Amino acid sequence: MNIRTLFAALVTISLLSSCGKTYQIAFQVPEGMSLRYETENTSISETKVMGMDVENVTINNMTYRMDHIGSEPGGLERFKMSYEDIQYEQSAMGQEMIYDSKDPSRSNNPQFDNIYGTLLESDFELVYNSKGGLEDAPGLSEIMDKMFADLPAEAQETVRAQMGDNALLQAMKSMTYYYPQQDKVKIGDSWDITNEIAIAGMELIIDSKYTLMEVKDGQAKIQVTSEIDSNPDAAGMDMMGFRMSFDLQGTQEGFIYVDESTSWLNRMELDQQLDGFMNMSSEQTGNMKVDMKVQTQQLIQKVD
Repeated sequence: MNIRTLFAALVTISLLSSCGKTYQIAFQVPEGMSLRYETENTSISETKVMGMDVENVTINNMTYRMDHIGSEPGGLERFKMSYEDIQYEQSAMGQEMIYDSKDPSRSNNPQFDNIYGTLLESDFELVYNSKGGLEDAPGLSEIMDKMFADLPAEAQETVRAQMGDNALLQAMKSMTYYYPQQDKVKIGDSWDITNEIAIAGMELIIDSKYTLMEVKDGQAKIQVTSEIDSNPDAAGMDMMGFRMSFDLQGTQEGFIYVDESTSWLNRMELDQQLDGFMNMSSEQTGNMKVDMKVQTQQLIQKVD
């Protein structure tokens, strides 16, 4: 056997061995685990109301810590959740609202000082089951009550729907909602997961396919492709005298990078596109169907 033939044989053996190797991607919590993450979320919604184009841009960046504080019978794992800094910007129809805990001089809405300031000063818990599902968040509801206590009663429901406990928990669920049902997976294997989220009156059903692309340097790369539809049974929401519901469809694509040894998230990059209608009604206007597009880019990454 010459050198070229031997080399080709070794490469073939190596590839076959790699293809047949299995990897465990499963929820686990090493004792004393402490994680710190940064998130960047940019959402652009475009609507056409009475012939006028309206663009709403929201940027929400956060840094937070998750410290494991104990295990319980039944496989439950408890974490303490604490926020270190928050930046929030929203611009629409020439108006801009800003909150920046790193640079308070940029903040221009005193109500945000209490809302986000309370969150930064408070801790709550997250309780996960043995599969990585988020079961409970003790203490969060009480924090939210304090955050929005100074708002007028008619505004509390609207603001809490957009920025409250449910919105925070939806973001946390995405961090551990990618584990396959099977114990072991190989390069090229795919698995399906359906997730339902509800943020600011938008209830979405997300059918996702996860595919293990490669495992390299202690990190697994997983591709995400999703189909998204509005939940037809969603209750909708009330805002500024209008009853609002959504009829949206779209896609979500991106990649998740997880630590091979713990299966916890190192980095997540997702791009979501939604297109459809926002249904609005009030006694004064009757029923209106408004064209709507929403583009969202989400980045979550572990930091030291």
